Amino acid sequence: MRVSDNSMDRTALLLMDDLWQKTNKYNNKSNIMEDFAPNTSPALTKAMAGKPDWDYSIPSKDTSAMSEEEYEKAIKDLALKVAEKGAALGNAGEGRLSYRHEEAKLMTKYLSVVSPDRKAAYESNTYQDMMVYANGSWSTKFTSEELSRSAKFYDIFNNTIKEYEAENGKIPAGTKTNPYSDLLAEYRGYNFLNAWA
Repeated sequence: MRVSDNSMDRTALLLMDDLWQKTNKYNNKSNIMEDFAPNTSPALTKAMAGKPDWDYSIPSKDTSAMSEEEYEKAIKDLALKVAEKGAALGNAGEGRLSYRHEEAKLMTKYLSVVSPDRKAAYESNTYQDMMVYANGSWSTKFTSEELSRSAKFYDIFNNTIKEYEAENGKIPAGTKTNPYSDLLAEYRGYNFLNAWA
């Protein structure tokens, strides 16, 4: 497998692979990388980390398969499913968790309309300003356009929940914190798409 044109990256990768196979100290190659290799080589990180999930958690530039009206309808439909599930369970947080993967996929697709081409940057090892690998997963460094668009997503989502509650009564928070309040404040630049994984 070709890791990069940098022989230091190839050597480090081979040494780490050898350590991983011959010792019981490391659970996986990522642990070795954290101990022995400073995170300065994008090619090495990419080789050790595995591919990002472009459909689920890392948005990348894509021509929209849906119009804005279709996206809005999809967001509202998802919010209604979440509200109905939360009402049926008597727990808003559990309703939200039931659809966390669907929400993450829809958000990723929704953001891809304004996202930079992270796939191309990943392939060319120039992704450092767009995404980072840490703690066993890839996270997005969001652009201001993506953050604005995610706020719009949650405005539509949360307003749909509020409309549902206005017609059907408030959904109990249950044993979980109400996940619909101040969502964006929670994220503070953190990869919110992994928050519900």
